Parts: sequence; C-alpha cells; structure tokens
Amino acid sequence: MIKLLLLLLTFSAVYPQETIFNFPANHNRFIHHINRTLKNSSHILIVTPTYHHTELTKGLLASIKRGADVKLIVQDPQGDPLSMVQYKGINLYTSPISLVQSILLIDKTLVCMSNETLDDEILNSTHSSIRCSDEASEISAIHHVLTPLLTRSKSYLE
Repeated sequence: MIKLLLLLLTFSAVYPQETIFNFPANHNRFIHHINRTLKNSSHILIVTPTYHHTELTKGLLASIKRGADVKLIVQDPQGDPLSMVQYKGINLYTSPISLVQSILLIDKTLVCMSNETLDDEILNSTHSSIRCSDEASEISAIHHVLTPLLTRSKSYLE
C-alpha cells in the first residue's frame, strides 16, 4: 500500500493540478484551499479591482504573523484595504490602469484567477468561478505578465 502511495505522490508532483471553484457552492472549499496554501507562504500578491473578503483577510493576517510579505494592488483602496494597511506586512498599492479581473499569486506554488472582484457579497450571491493552478510554467508566466503592473503601481503610503 505504501508503495502505491509513493507512486501517487510522484505523479502528483509531476502533473500539476488545476481546480475550478464555482461560487457560491464552493466558497468554503476555496477558503480552505487558500488557507492551507497560505500556511507555508512567504510572498503573496493580490491584484483585484476592489477587495473585501473577511475569510481571506484572516488567512493573510495569519501569514503576516508568520513573516509573509503581502502586496495588495487595488483600483479602489476604500474599505478593507485601508484597514489592512495598519497591519505590518501589508503593502497596499493603487493600480494606474483599470483592473478587470482578480489574481491571487502565492509564492511560486499557486495562482488563482477570476473575472470577479474578491468580495464576500459578490462571491456569495452571484454565480462565478475562480480557477486555481499549481503549474509552474503558468505561475511564472502570470508573474512575468504582472511585472509591468508591479513597477507602475503606486504605493498608497507615498
């Protein structure tokens, strides 16, 4: 049995996994998946038009306590992003361009993308989906695409 488990672990490491979370039905599964990934993270990047997600915020604050660096790039810094600035480790940036989708990038281990904002009300009331992947080439490509946005975004505290 253990030999089969080792074989399964080998295939899971070789073949990346992609998961699609449909909302509102899979909201709790999504939060559990993200919080499990955040436990061992050191760099977290969130790009979204607006941000208001209490469960994700709890996981981010727990990651900060463990020493993770969090960058939050939003178009509208009202509400939760402003309250999160007071916590050490949250770096709030405003986007110079109009954002149309949300991207959550955790280290080089997970990327999640959605056409919706990261908002409790939107994700719990409308039918939407978030696609998460742990494929290294996709994570690298997303990070490469986001590099110009990272350099052009302005720090909120400047």
